[in-house]
Amino acid sequence: MGTINKNNRVRNFRLTIILVCICSLSLFAQTNVTFNLKKSEGSNYKYVGIRGDKQPLSWETSVQMKKVGDGYTANVSFDTSIENIQFKYVLYDSDKKVQWEALTNRVLKIDSKNKIILNHQWNTEEAVDISTLKKITSDDLLKDFELIKTMVLEVHPGTYRYNSKESITAKLEKLKQTFQTDLSYGEAYLAISKLLGSVQCDHTFASFYNQGPILKTVIHNQRNKLPFTFSWVGDKMIVVYDVSSKNLQRGTEIISINGVSTKEVLERLKPYVKADGATDKSRVKQLEVKGYPYRYNGFDVFHPLVYQVEDKFTLEVKTPTGKEHTIQVAALTLEERTEKLKDNFSDFAFTKEKLWGYEKLKNNIGLLKAGTFDDYGMDRDWRKYFSSTFKQIRSDGIEHLIVDLRENQGGFDEIGLGLMQHLIKKPGKVEDFISKSRYKNFPESLKPYAKSWGEPWFHSLKVVSEKDENGYYSLPEEKAVVVKPAKNAFKGDVYFLVGPANVSMAFYIANATKKYNIGTLVGEETGGNQRGINGGQILFLRLPNSEIEIDFPVEGSFSRKRDLPNKGILPDVKIATSLDYIKSGRDAQLLAALQLIKSNGNE
Repeated sequence: MGTINKNNRVRNFRLTIILVCICSLSLFAQTNVTFNLKKSEGSNYKYVGIRGDKQPLSWETSVQMKKVGDGYTANVSFDTSIENIQFKYVLYDSDKKVQWEALTNRVLKIDSKNKIILNHQWNTEEAVDISTLKKITSDDLLKDFELIKTMVLEVHPGTYRYNSKESITAKLEKLKQTFQTDLSYGEAYLAISKLLGSVQCDHTFASFYNQGPILKTVIHNQRNKLPFTFSWVGDKMIVVYDVSSKNLQRGTEIISINGVSTKEVLERLKPYVKADGATDKSRVKQLEVKGYPYRYNGFDVFHPLVYQVEDKFTLEVKTPTGKEHTIQVAALTLEERTEKLKDNFSDFAFTKEKLWGYEKLKNNIGLLKAGTFDDYGMDRDWRKYFSSTFKQIRSDGIEHLIVDLRENQGGFDEIGLGLMQHLIKKPGKVEDFISKSRYKNFPESLKPYAKSWGEPWFHSLKVVSEKDENGYYSLPEEKAVVVKPAKNAFKGDVYFLVGPANVSMAFYIANATKKYNIGTLVGEETGGNQRGINGGQILFLRLPNSEIEIDFPVEGSFSRKRDLPNKGILPDVKIATSLDYIKSGRDAQLLAALQLIKSNGNE
């Protein structure tokens, strides 16, 4: 008996050792993940890293990636007991101050694999196979509709600027009827965009930028984009940069696309586009294709959805010499078109930095390009930039400064105000409007789905008056900042080149230029609206069932004057771009400004 017990104890001991070893191996088993990232052009940060929610990643510090060729890589090991990891890539000079990807958190499933290799593009969602997507059910769409209805009727500050209660109610009812049927993601996106477009607010749309992976794949990542950039001259689509296999000349007119006249295309797409009031040229401008990798164009989004584009286009074209013929060109993805534009055209502005720049033109005339106030992804101290640039302008003896705002769609207000500090001759208020809101306490039904920067400050607004007869609360005039001239502010004559792309802060600058006689506006009517615009803080409403995200403002800015026209800011010297100017590559507005300086005997 003793011998048997002893043998059993030995066997049990050995079994225990084996189990301990197995458990230990399981406890310390690792999955090695190789993160490969292709970084975006124009990002001048020193380091690239990864942050995440599972060790050894964290949201507070970065795992630095190594530069390899034109990309970055890092190997990170995770315990196999982890089921999934949420992470993002970051850019940084100092790990205490980073630029995050503007995406929802990326998700990695471990699945007990020993080795995983990931390949990503900076700030680009992973593609979704849209052929596998089911339609959104009518029940789910109608639940989302109730949130849209609450946002429009109870929160949006501009709902009744250009709509009566009867008209907006009818438009909401039409959307509700559309939602009585199961819809694809593209169909739902179009229906919501059309309703939002009817609000006539440039800050309200089913965002091109903040959608989740499914919507981004549907509207951005398909091979259904035109292989050229173009401008509208009236209702004519005119080629600027071509990257198709057909070598379309600059100035070629596209008469029709897949059998539909481009004039008809333009009219059909306009209702889906955001703009302030009756500034219709602003809508047309947004339906051009510029091809910039840092901006989305309304045409690229809406045309493939409305016309069900596949992988090619049949085009009826008219050459610059007047010859008409029909061609067929392959459709491209946004990324394919951008790469071809960058490789083939040295003057193509493939980074935001290229929308900015100063040069001395001749004698005492200078040109300052200010094509955006959005510095996201740009490694630049704007205060230092303005200070050094205007020192150079003074050193060059510039007496006449042309400021090109035509590509400027606004952005961060402080950058626009910084520019004005160097151009204004006396203190003034660039944004001299009355701020109002339609609510004081945010609707409970929207709270779980509405986000903004920082804490939910928008849940309870500080107001300085109770609701007036038009249904508005007055807000503190915190945004009426008095801009004072900088120490090295420009003392000479200023000429602003303006156009329909100018909305938000770019609109405010054009408006202040008129009010304070800061300079001469040359070009075309701006976007925005003289009656006021809706802006300020922006909220992001993610509809829980369709996953469509809507950007909309909290504040409405209202002019202190009554009976102002439903228009943008009109230029002092009106100059439209003609077909001949596009063909030749000449700049109509710039030449007009130079001629104006010359005619005044100041050249």
